[in-house]
Amino acid sequence: MGVRFLDFCRYYYVSDVVPDGPTQAGFRIVAQHDRMRWYDPRLRRFEWREMPEDDAEALGLLGGYPKAEADAAVYREWRALGASVAASLLRAGEAARTRDRG
Repeated sequence: MGVRFLDFCRYYYVSDVVPDGPTQAGFRIVAQHDRMRWYDPRLRRFEWREMPEDDAEALGLLGGYPKAEADAAVYREWRALGASVAASLLRAGEAARTRDRG
């Protein structure tokens, strides 16, 4: 399955996000088309937003709060693996949520 298939379908998956939503491989659909639902570490809650166009825009969302550099590192790691900008941002948000939940 992998990230390339998800990018092709323009659906992005994160576990435990949308209760009772459609699932595939244990993950729930959280974005389609040009909007995504992600965990915003600055706000410490989920929000719907437009998908970022590039790395600079995505990294701009991952700054200005404690632990921002750790979340940016997660983003960069996923990008280095070939994930899209939006998928990498979702993963960074998921890592932040896991950390915030303690």
